[in-house]
Amino acid sequence: MSEPVTVIVHRKIKKGMELQAEAWMHGVSDALKAYRGALGVEVIRPTDPNCPDYTYIYRFADDECLNAWHNSDERQDWLKRSQTFMAEPPKYEELTGLEYWFTPPAGSPARPAPKRWRQLMVSWAALTPLSYILSLTTLPLFRSLFPDMPFIHTLLNLIVLLWIASYVLMPRVTRLAQGFLHPQG
Repeated sequence: MSEPVTVIVHRKIKKGMELQAEAWMHGVSDALKAYRGALGVEVIRPTDPNCPDYTYIYRFADDECLNAWHNSDERQDWLKRSQTFMAEPPKYEELTGLEYWFTPPAGSPARPAPKRWRQLMVSWAALTPLSYILSLTTLPLFRSLFPDMPFIHTLLNLIVLLWIASYVLMPRVTRLAQGFLHPQG
């Protein structure tokens, strides 16, 4: 079974070309979202006006869907259009599975990804209590709303767990666990 894939693109924009870059990002995002398996796009805009660096993040359900987008004539056309405002070639990172939760925030110093076993241990320590709490709270709610539909209970509970983990819990936990994830020496 293939895992979702996240692509992170760092783009350095020529000064004064930010409006063109913004318009391009809206257009390419709309085009990308129309592809099968597209899970979303996120743009992190520059915080320093003297350093117009954008981070463009997009996700696909699996490698096959990502490759369909990457190999498309439409994407190639969008990439050609971006050359007018790019100060240098973009830098790409591709992440799968747990790696996305452990990507340092924009502006952080670059460092290698933590060892997979360390990622697993931090994920387990964070998700076990969350899973237990949800089994006592949301799972009974879903069972009462959808009696005799165990697949729906599990599906909804998993959606809640992944949303809380991705947007609330893991960003905080990974910040707190930096000493464990990236031990010195």
